[in-house]
Amino acid sequence: MKYSFGQLTDEQIKTTFFDVPDLGIGFAFGGDFLATVQRQRREAQRNGRTFRVLGWPDGTTLSVEVDDRSQPLDAQKLIALYRGTHGAAQVLDAWRST
Repeated sequence: MKYSFGQLTDEQIKTTFFDVPDLGIGFAFGGDFLATVQRQRREAQRNGRTFRVLGWPDGTTLSVEVDDRSQPLDAQKLIALYRGTHGAAQVLDAWRST
């Protein structure tokens, strides 16, 4: 199934996300970004939290720090993060084109 970037429904946002593996982060964003993610993950772990990089099949990725990886992510927060990511991208795109 093909997904349009930034156009997932709330239900798709809640059901199609996955944890992006470090190898995928390195390939997609490069070694420097991967090193930053790994540092953030270690810092979160020192504070008793978990740092996750989430992805969706439309190509969206975002990072989130949570209290406990075994706890499910709050669905409404996940939807708001996804929508906010695309809202910010649209504002930046409009600003760049002026």
